[in-house]
Amino acid sequence: MGEALACNSIGVDYQIMGDSHARQAVQYHTKHLEVADVPGKYIAHVNLGLCYAALKMPDEAVANHQHALRYAIRMCSLAGESLACGNLGMIASVEDIPTAKACAERQLQLARTLNDTRGKGDAYRQLGVLSNLQGAHGEAVHYFQQAMQLAQAEADELVSNSARCSIGVAKGNAGFDEFLQSLVARAAPNGQGGGAER
Repeated sequence: MGEALACNSIGVDYQIMGDSHARQAVQYHTKHLEVADVPGKYIAHVNLGLCYAALKMPDEAVANHQHALRYAIRMCSLAGESLACGNLGMIASVEDIPTAKACAERQLQLARTLNDTRGKGDAYRQLGVLSNLQGAHGEAVHYFQQAMQLAQAEADELVSNSARCSIGVAKGNAGFDEFLQSLVARAAPNGQGGGAER
């Protein structure tokens, strides 16, 4: 028990020192994983996932967040499951938007159950980012507005301002898409669509 706690503490200290110390953190979190009980294994996998993300090793990060999710489910920990889903969704968003969206939706569901305002806000922001990436800018605006309202209710000015900026970006993306469509329509001969003149 003492060895697990010490390894976790040293690993976390390395993480706090910044991404340049992530490799040292991995060594201690791996040792923690070897000697930990089930809750400790959950914690070790969460920390390893974060370290591997910092090291730009997404496959390893995903694998560890998946293990953390399994341990959270095994422990019947809704809070642990919510955190694991959020972390997994952030990593998956790089290459697998449907998986990332499913994770963010599950995080939102769990956060609602737990009445976790911060978890709800994180999930709404992630859903907004993913909707924006998919070109669903109106949906993105909705999610960012939800995140902004939660942040304002918690007097979190930083998150509120960030969400407000994201709303502007989503609205700008929507306007730009409409602008491009109007240019294409005007450029097409007789409004029929593309094709070069010969």
